[in-house]
Amino acid sequence: MFRVEQYGGFTLVSHGAEKEDIDKALRRLDDRLFLDPEYDPRSGVFWTVKYFRGDQYPLLITDWRESSGAPKELGWAIVDDLKRREGKGWTVAAEVVEANRRLRDERERDSAAGYSEVAGDMFPRLLRPRKTIQPRSQALRMMRDKQRARGENV
Repeated sequence: MFRVEQYGGFTLVSHGAEKEDIDKALRRLDDRLFLDPEYDPRSGVFWTVKYFRGDQYPLLITDWRESSGAPKELGWAIVDDLKRREGKGWTVAAEVVEANRRLRDERERDSAAGYSEVAGDMFPRLLRPRKTIQPRSQALRMMRDKQRARGENV
């Protein structure tokens, strides 16, 4: 991939990094790292580094964008960024463990909220005193009529 930059009347043509070369460098860091393009409707296509986890969805390690969201140009800096992270004690395995911990905590919060909602709905039903169902017969109606005739509130 050739990169062309204009500086007034001066044109600089340089050979940029190819995706395959960067993928090879990422695989040297870890066998399961790979580059993946993604699309953002506001800024267009940008590059991400993901970690392949087998049967699960790949874990996003980093997205190659500016803080404003504009995509950065693909280059060796993405590999250098991961090497710099690794030098500070960061490893892909630690990132995966942390992501799994966050996912587990999030699911535990969701399930706890669901359980408390069910409990809030069921406890009043369980604690309410139950009334026995009175038989509905002709004799019952006649008995209640007699009680009402005597002035009782039935």
